[in-house]
Amino acid sequence: MLRTGMNYIESLRDGREVWIDGEQVQDVPTHPAFAPMVGVRARIYDLAHDDGTAGLLTYADEQTTERCATTSRPPRTRDDWRAKRASVDAILDDAGGVRRRPGTGPEAAHGDLPRRRSPEATRHLAALNRRRGADGAVSTMPRRSCAGPAAKRGVEMPWFPEFTSAAELARRQTRAAGQADPVGQFFTALNKGDTRTLERAWPGEVVVYDPRAGEIRGHRHLRQFVKENQVWQARRHIRTEIVASTMVSGRAVVELLVHLDQDGGRLAWPVATVAESPDDSSVVFRTYCSQWPVEGRRPVRPPILEPGPVHPGDVVARYQAALDAGDTEAIVNTFEPDGYYNEPIGWHHSHRGAGELRSFFTACFSAGGGIGLQPCALTDDGVRCALEYNCVRWGSHDLPPQAGIGIYERGPDGLLAAARVYDDVESPVELP
Repeated sequence: MLRTGMNYIESLRDGREVWIDGEQVQDVPTHPAFAPMVGVRARIYDLAHDDGTAGLLTYADEQTTERCATTSRPPRTRDDWRAKRASVDAILDDAGGVRRRPGTGPEAAHGDLPRRRSPEATRHLAALNRRRGADGAVSTMPRRSCAGPAAKRGVEMPWFPEFTSAAELARRQTRAAGQADPVGQFFTALNKGDTRTLERAWPGEVVVYDPRAGEIRGHRHLRQFVKENQVWQARRHIRTEIVASTMVSGRAVVELLVHLDQDGGRLAWPVATVAESPDDSSVVFRTYCSQWPVEGRRPVRPPILEPGPVHPGDVVARYQAALDAGDTEAIVNTFEPDGYYNEPIGWHHSHRGAGELRSFFTACFSAGGGIGLQPCALTDDGVRCALEYNCVRWGSHDLPPQAGIGIYERGPDGLLAAARVYDDVESPVELP
């Protein structure tokens, strides 16, 4: 009897003992390491019961008339092989891979190939031609020789690699999941000291701009950074809590509270991380925070991005103008009555309501004027606006450009419900 996808999933819950990375797996079908592959295999089983694909994936046994899987049918004729191939194509068409037709591959992209080819290219094209079928399709599936009479005559027979297909599709799904949540993958790698999931999701270049370690570029340096960071985190018993996320196409900004051991107690450390994907295989992480809560000092953070033609709108633009001008009343008026401002050094340094905000910004602007920011990048989803900047002036004091980010959260009436800042710029005056 042909089993269904659910039959297959339940068969994995048979009490088997499975371990991975030193931990026992409680439920194989839902464990992150196995779920993508299990899902693909379950879908293959279900396709055998779908009206549109059952005729390709199954056949009626001549003796029992029972429906059986086409892939397990002993091939006796060319039509049997073609049926197996058609079933493979149906599976891959449903999953969105792995198949191409003449005129769409590298030959078409580059026109006529040169007459002189390398031996490797010659062997590759010969193998490709041997794998063309009657309908002109080119299978990119692996093959193996058969030990039967056909193999002795030099005919290469196709092989249906169910597990290989599932593994490839699972790899793509895992990569897609990583691309959907790059910051989550990044912090998982930091917490576990393992970059493999991150590298599978982003096989191209991975670049990290870290406040403590500086610029980390490439997989080899990423592994070393993660290894060292994991030791530091283990000593501090770190736990991360997501506060908010701001996402637009190609970029995500995630705000976190990092809970860690500090001076005999627990510290909640505000951190913001930006993940930006310049292409389908590469990712850049930019982390912003103050080092003061954990290091007791404020090192100058050099610019990460160049200033650009970035123009925030509405209440965020009014806030930036008031900040630059040093206009206390104007900046207080950009907040809701219960709006708040969080300082980079921790959420215990929060200023809520008009009175506290007025006192705070009055002190900020007492150094001879406003605070000058050079905008570099804007991530705005309509609710939260994340502005990456270089701070170059505080009052009458010119500063070496220092990188930071501010997240401005709009309330229902269009004013600011919150402003949260992540940088290490040292004030020239004492703040309340």
